Amino acid sequence: MGVSFATNAFHVVRVALRREMWLALTRLWDKRPDAVRVEFIAKTLRKTHVINALAADRAARIPGAEVQMRQNLKQSADKAIELIDKL
Repeated sequence: MGVSFATNAFHVVRVALRREMWLALTRLWDKRPDAVRVEFIAKTLRKTHVINALAADRAARIPGAEVQMRQNLKQSADKAIELIDKL
């Protein structure tokens, strides 16, 4: 990209998205009770009905894939919980 107005617009959007991503990530470690915290995410992922609902939603477009989706999501949730517990 050169020095056109479009280049500047992309630069402004890139900087804004970076700032918003940074703010969202810092909110995950906020200790206020009304914030979505990492501990809350881990607590939610430990619930079986949450994993089942996520698997059902993902598998709705692929007939017969719910069991495999559930297993895959459970493995991913276990990895995420393990990482969160290390904090």
